[in-house]
Amino acid sequence: MPTGHARGTEELVGLITRSAARLQRADAGPRLLVGALSRAGGGRLPPHSSHQSGRDADLGLFVTDDDNTPREPARFVQLAEPSGCGADRGQAYCLDAARTFRFLAALLEDEVAIQWVLVAADLRELILAAGRRLDASDDVLDRVATMTEPRSGSASHRSHLHVRILCPADDRPRCQD
Repeated sequence: MPTGHARGTEELVGLITRSAARLQRADAGPRLLVGALSRAGGGRLPPHSSHQSGRDADLGLFVTDDDNTPREPARFVQLAEPSGCGADRGQAYCLDAARTFRFLAALLEDEVAIQWVLVAADLRELILAAGRRLDASDDVLDRVATMTEPRSGSASHRSHLHVRILCPADDRPRCQD
């Protein structure tokens, strides 16, 4: 990712940092892969239709190798439907649905309000099924389900999560959700 694409609001960067740290404390493993945020000063960030105000972040899905060992790929890995698996540079990867669910739950623990998270519908179902297997509370399952509810743009998110936060109170009315 070009260095000029790593600008986010203080709220967004704090949310990502705190949530990744919460996940590591609860479930040590591969680090979170962070992709595009926004350009310095905001504005259009091709090829994204959003990522213009520092409130959007592309965050990697957690993956395992073909032996089910958690891995930290060098870049986002496109995962096929319906298997949730893919390959990059000759290395096979599959969605680590449990770790991805735990990360989404960690996002919900933060004080920063999330507007939505885009992820392909079939991957979402694998993630929610993992949450049920983890015996997550009904409240957390419902909140993750609501946050990741399919919307325009979800289908193309097969390699990463697209997280959008709500406008911070001190940025309103200039900032609009």
